[in-house]
Amino acid sequence: MLTAFSGATVLLNYDLPTVYIENMDSENGLFYNRRRLDYRRPVPLVDGARIDLPGFRLEFTIAGCGQEDAPLPEGGAEQAQQIPACFYTPPPPPASPLLSTLLDDRREVAVWQGGVTQLQVVNIVAETDDCRTFQMRGMEPLLFSYQPGQYVTFLLNIDGRDVKRAYSMSSSPSRPYLLEVTVKRVQGGLVSNWLCDRVRLGDRLTVEGPYGKFTCSNYPSARMLFIAAGSGMTPILSMCSWIADTASDVDVKLLASFKSPADILFRRELELLAARCGNFQIGYTVTRYSDRRGQGSWTGFTGRVNEAMLKLFVPDLLERDIFMCGPGPFAEAVKKILRQVDFDMSRYHSESFSPVRSARQPLQRGEPELRGAQHRVKFTRSGISVATDEHITLLELAEAHGIEVDYSCRAGSCGECEVKCRGEVAVGEECEIDARTRAEGFVYACCSTAKSDLEIDI
Repeated sequence: MLTAFSGATVLLNYDLPTVYIENMDSENGLFYNRRRLDYRRPVPLVDGARIDLPGFRLEFTIAGCGQEDAPLPEGGAEQAQQIPACFYTPPPPPASPLLSTLLDDRREVAVWQGGVTQLQVVNIVAETDDCRTFQMRGMEPLLFSYQPGQYVTFLLNIDGRDVKRAYSMSSSPSRPYLLEVTVKRVQGGLVSNWLCDRVRLGDRLTVEGPYGKFTCSNYPSARMLFIAAGSGMTPILSMCSWIADTASDVDVKLLASFKSPADILFRRELELLAARCGNFQIGYTVTRYSDRRGQGSWTGFTGRVNEAMLKLFVPDLLERDIFMCGPGPFAEAVKKILRQVDFDMSRYHSESFSPVRSARQPLQRGEPELRGAQHRVKFTRSGISVATDEHITLLELAEAHGIEVDYSCRAGSCGECEVKCRGEVAVGEECEIDARTRAEGFVYACCSTAKSDLEIDI
């Protein structure tokens, strides 16, 4: 059988059980497994043979004939050599979703700005012995857009149980190709241990967001002080990275508190920021350091954050905006110090934080058990009037009576459960609702309890 390809002719001779190939092109020739075949000299084809000729590549699969069954005769081809450029050139491998965003079609790449999205885990970084960072990208090319310091809510199913948990993003929107979330194990924690033990590369996770108002982009300032403790470092890293990546004209100081040097989160990233940015200074303090425990030398602060430490590290403390994130007791201690030095608390911005953002679980549907002072709550749109006490949140009360209220974090951060409310309520300290929204009669149902009879527009 004669077959012509772009000026070259190949002769295939089906003389079973052996199939032969013969070079009929004296000008260009052809290559058999990268070796030039002699002109008009048939050689046997073997399974997996690759033939290169101008503009084409032929690959053969021959059942029952392995390479060891019909080796290429020594006299049938010249020694191995480079195939001419005019011959077939293999196409480049397909671009990864990240690489495609660097090409001319970048304008066609979707931008993630909210909603429920499925992401793929592409890397897992062990930050410390008990802390992991999960790097994720979109299932299709996706650019992540959010404010530094915000968080996402994971929508998970763990052993048949639907679970929601909110985690701050440790990545920065100035690096939009990956979204990163850092998770610290919690003893007995359902979600944190599941993520650290069960999630593997390539797994798909569903997130909702972004949410949160704890971001430096909402409070522009020429001088900022970031204060963090433990896992509260995650939104702080996001904001610091964004400031550095965008070359913002901001003088930044960061004071971070950890148990020991081994527990310092993102130490390499932070020290790189300080080394490359002249307006960025880091101070660490460790609360359980002992050079007798094999922890090596330590030249930073030791002990809990105190007034003397702040004044030494930040002489111009009163001239800065402060962004604080850490556990509740840590935050209260810092606020007490700031009040003692007459700091303008309108320039203090905080987010209460634990390894998993604190969130009260829904009550079982039915009449909740009441204790103490009681009040009546009327859900005007649902037409339901029920009794409550001063401990059950409005969100829990609505859920117990089958009234649906949108929510995400259940911790006073996202604002998804905002409702119009008439009457007196007690608002939890963790609630991030702003004064203007509150003055207009709205509350966050997840962190508000009744102090009088109420009417709620749901």
